[in-house]
Amino acid sequence: MQYQQSKQHEIHRNQELLTRSLQFQEQEARAEEQLSQQAVLAEPGHHQQEAARERGQPGPGRQDHQRVLKGRISELHWSLMDQEMRVKCLESDKQLQEQLDLQHKKWQEADQKIQELQATRT
Repeated sequence: MQYQQSKQHEIHRNQELLTRSLQFQEQEARAEEQLSQQAVLAEPGHHQQEAARERGQPGPGRQDHQRVLKGRISELHWSLMDQEMRVKCLESDKQLQEQLDLQHKKWQEADQKIQELQATRT
């Protein structure tokens, strides 16, 4: 009975802590959003970006962002090409290993036949 009450008290306490934790997370998210908005407004060139956006032209920040994204795409492209080359090398290595294994098997078979022939002659 006392054990059950202790467990219920612990469950209730954990639920309260979880609720408080979620509230703190929400407050933190709101504070971060407010700070982010203030930082954007305080950025030099923010007014230029707003004016360019109103004219339908990309602002300086957008051009920088596009340049960064194009660079990242290029990096990913080269990485993909590198991975494709590695796969081809691995496939080639696998084919060579298969040929080597086949030659080794043929050598073993030939060696066994030689031993059989030698055994029949003696």
